Amino acid sequence: MKIKRINYNNLFWIIFFVMIALPLHASNRLISYLSITGMVSIFHVLLGGMLIYAFAAAIKSHRISIAKNSLLIYIFGVSLIVTLIRGIENHPGNINNVIGDFSMYFLPYAILSIINSRLFESVDLRWFLRITFYAMTICLTINVLMCATSGFSFWGVSTFNGGRFGGGYISLIVVTVLYGLYDFLYEKTISTKMFIYHIVLAIISSLLAQSRTHIILCAAGCILLLIPIWKKISSTTVFKVSIVLVVVVIGSMVFLSGNSELVQRLLNMDITSNTETTASRIITWTFYWNCIKQNPVGTGFGEIMYAINPSMTYAINTASYYVDNALAVVLYKGGWLFGFMYFLPIIRVICLNLFISRKYKDSLYLLTSLVLAMLIISTMLMTSQAIHTYAINVFVWTLVGITSKNFKGSV
Repeated sequence: MKIKRINYNNLFWIIFFVMIALPLHASNRLISYLSITGMVSIFHVLLGGMLIYAFAAAIKSHRISIAKNSLLIYIFGVSLIVTLIRGIENHPGNINNVIGDFSMYFLPYAILSIINSRLFESVDLRWFLRITFYAMTICLTINVLMCATSGFSFWGVSTFNGGRFGGGYISLIVVTVLYGLYDFLYEKTISTKMFIYHIVLAIISSLLAQSRTHIILCAAGCILLLIPIWKKISSTTVFKVSIVLVVVVIGSMVFLSGNSELVQRLLNMDITSNTETTASRIITWTFYWNCIKQNPVGTGFGEIMYAINPSMTYAINTASYYVDNALAVVLYKGGWLFGFMYFLPIIRVICLNLFISRKYKDSLYLLTSLVLAMLIISTMLMTSQAIHTYAINVFVWTLVGITSKNFKGSV
């Protein structure tokens, strides 16, 4: 039985690592190589198989858990099925759309259930963040390589919205950059060369993606990490950090000097389109919030959504399963119950890590709360990347799962 448990864990962590290490996004062809049909990929099949195996093992051993974590997952699963059925009822002629939409929400449920199962042996938070850091380093390396060799047909790369390059997976640097800096300052388990390499790749990828959010959140997080120990930092560390900053500033100036559109996007919130500004996101949220209040049970999966123009009309060319606000998407489609069960575990883990940080005097848990909150701002309030981006999806829900498993009953 022990061998089965080890293999079960290994398979999950291989899936986790690959989902982050590969820059999977619609702007390149990599995701198509792993797709089975529509939006269903090999990851759905593998995690679905592990989920069925965990259920079968629990039933065979007559050990169905009724603990608090398990009950929350059961309710989440029921609300997921209800939203699927409602989607089939409301969109009988677009079953493929319903299944494709459902597949994005199936991953969180599968991940939580797998980690919560007795077959899964949990891991230390430090190990989890470190493996995420290394996987993201590979992702950023491939991302920059794809840009440098964009003519290579294997990648099938394309830019979007004014020449932006990359995808939602880049948002995960909010976590890895801050964790890398924390490790560099306090624990030294990651080599300095690897840390600097990661930082350089993260900056290049952010500039290529023309992302203001990544730059602002990473800068704010770095300042928060440095303030408490600024007077204690050695001259050697200051020298190394200064070299990195000089390289970053010079490189950024050179890069920006040849890309006026990027400069405008970074400095002007209205350069890209009428539907990508902060103001338009607020308008979109306001529009769908009114719809949510009118239909609290949700529309079900498969509903097509649109960004909203300043004139409060649909931006027809933005038709998609989601808009740039995951909160609006989840509540609009799943209603209040599904929305509550979707967001509750994330909020609970942010609070749980704060509690653990105070109880055990371990600042890494405080950092984890900080980076998870920043990631939520970046991928749930400013975009919907937490729903449709593999790297964000698997990181967030794996963190939720292992934290809940490691500290059952703490809060």
